[in-house]
Amino acid sequence: MWSDDKDLCDLLAGSLINAVGYLPVQRLNRRVNDILTKITDYGPHVEVIPTGSSAEGFRMNGTDVDRMYVDKRTLASEHPEDIPRRFCAVKMEASLSNPKGYVKLVLVNPNISGQNLDAAVVKDGGKLYLSSSAYISSFLQDNEETHGPCVKRVAAQGTEQDDAHCLKCSHWPSDAMEWYHRKRPHGWPDRCLIEDIYKKGCHVVAIGPKIVDQHGHWTFDPMVWRLSFSVAEKRLVYTFNDTQFLVYGIFKLLAKEAFRDDRGIMCSYFMKTLMFWTIEETPRHDWRKERLVSCIEMCLKRLIAWVDNGFCPNYFVRENNMFHGKLDEEGRESMFINLSEMYGEGWRGLLRCPSLKHLKEALTGARTQILDCPLSAFDSNEEFKTLRVKYKNEFNSLSEDTEDNAFFTELESIEAVNPNIESLETELNNTATLLTSEESQLDHFMHDTVTLYKYRVLQHIALIVLYKGLNDPTRCARFRYRQIRRALGLLEETCSADISRGRLSLATAYYCMGDYSKALKFIRQYESTIENDQGVLYISSRYPHHTEKAYKKNFCNGNLTKVEKASMGVSYDFEILRAMPVYPKEIGLEILLVKNNSARVSIPPPPYAIFLKAMCFAQMYNVCQVKLLKMELSDFLFSGHRSAHLVYLMLGVCDVKLDQHNEALLNFYHAYWHKKKLTWRESSCEEWDSVQSALLYVAIQLRLLM
Repeated sequence: MWSDDKDLCDLLAGSLINAVGYLPVQRLNRRVNDILTKITDYGPHVEVIPTGSSAEGFRMNGTDVDRMYVDKRTLASEHPEDIPRRFCAVKMEASLSNPKGYVKLVLVNPNISGQNLDAAVVKDGGKLYLSSSAYISSFLQDNEETHGPCVKRVAAQGTEQDDAHCLKCSHWPSDAMEWYHRKRPHGWPDRCLIEDIYKKGCHVVAIGPKIVDQHGHWTFDPMVWRLSFSVAEKRLVYTFNDTQFLVYGIFKLLAKEAFRDDRGIMCSYFMKTLMFWTIEETPRHDWRKERLVSCIEMCLKRLIAWVDNGFCPNYFVRENNMFHGKLDEEGRESMFINLSEMYGEGWRGLLRCPSLKHLKEALTGARTQILDCPLSAFDSNEEFKTLRVKYKNEFNSLSEDTEDNAFFTELESIEAVNPNIESLETELNNTATLLTSEESQLDHFMHDTVTLYKYRVLQHIALIVLYKGLNDPTRCARFRYRQIRRALGLLEETCSADISRGRLSLATAYYCMGDYSKALKFIRQYESTIENDQGVLYISSRYPHHTEKAYKKNFCNGNLTKVEKASMGVSYDFEILRAMPVYPKEIGLEILLVKNNSARVSIPPPPYAIFLKAMCFAQMYNVCQVKLLKMELSDFLFSGHRSAHLVYLMLGVCDVKLDQHNEALLNFYHAYWHKKKLTWRESSCEEWDSVQSALLYVAIQLRLLM
């Protein structure tokens, strides 16, 4: 049932690629993420640390983006007298009434505390205690809610993110000293990493232990804070070998899909803790790909034992039972039975995961094939052996086109938070520092990552400067002219970062300035690159992206850098950021519907290039060209393009330019319904859910074009 078989291990490892992730890609994702974390500026008072599954490299369905927002002005310590005076000092108080791993916080010098700390102060016995519940509540905005110690937010792309607002502890806490001194017979983690983690301290997050309230219900102690070792945990995960990382991913998948846990007991963090303890207490040579089945069994047996005992020890604070307040007797018994049944199924228990339905279907097909053979008796082991070639997985191989796709996708996923000149110039300075001060030890991958991010920052700066130059009536014409020239120069410099966004941004800028000939020039530059049949890697933050076959042939020969590939064969969506809206006024309704300043509107390059060209010819009164371009634009409706609402919107604008108002009304109406289907399905805005909302959309669009 749990016996190792090389063919079976190959089959499981290969079939888990789509569900758990491709290991080389996961390593690439987290490296890009770590490089850009060094550059990104979030202001002088906060440090942002990516944590959780996303930071570890996972891109599984439903993976949240977790971030720690650390107040750089405040330090917590068990010895606050050692904290430098420039910091707001907070004393950590342990108590016998609090479980290990939890502390109370006392504000020592309130005269330099910030508004969030001030909002959390509760006076008790002459001391200024900080309430964890009040602290986290001080960060809540409209329609936001807490999720444990985090504020649950939804990014502009629709992904969920958990933001933990926390404080830095300047030293390693006494509650976790056992972890530092623990004997480790198998040498994981090694002493060098332990010392480094120890020196960097930890954090405290705003959530207390579970207690029983006056009504007999579990609730969080509002005056207690929890020690957090998220940064140390990320570093430990980075040391996992391929088999350990794959087993970790499997248990994350099981916790999400197979443990039948309606109460949310078996969370991803428990699976990480399970991996830490199991790896520490087993020889490293046991963690090999050909022993994948045994490794899964070993971890599952430990998890069953924890549930049976009702005790899940925190990896850093052994005495802290993480099941406390989550696993009652009824839940413990139910979970024990469930896990035991799954263990009894052997490795086939993994097939409970819906994400592995393709593997289950393949095994069923293989079984049918065997049973149809009259000369062979059915052997359950044969079903997976017939699939071993199809699902063969090489852990360490990563084709160049797959790497490029992962690299540029990860680079595109990094969003600027409320970009402004000050933060962007800081990031530009950070990229310059990284490229020069560490040039001797900068590898090609890091150099290309930083360079391409620099181009992106320059483009954002250019768009802000251009927007101000075009729309600032308080400045004289000469100053605005200088701003516009500076912006255009920066945009031309960033053209080498891709084949689409840079040129289409320049074309849009010239269109907004009324220079339609130059706008057409840059549109033709983009189109000529597309038409030369060398292949394109299309990366989109909103729509399915793909790699054309010719890209692999022409660019994946091992001789080109990422920067060179970007300039010749990588295409991004044209973007309109709410913070720097440089765009044709004819599609202004899309910007009006963006809810917050950090959001962006993404438009696939091919239809946008045709639309912008049509607008240029419309301004030049070339009606025949507009009609031809409208026909080209309508072809995208028959290609199953997911941006249909944008295509309908642009077709409606073309109709207005051609004085075909009845057709324009129909296209705007279709644009509304496709937009509603894609983005407003869960909207609570009554005016868009009403019968008249379609008419309102069309009326606003027509009004903008008058």
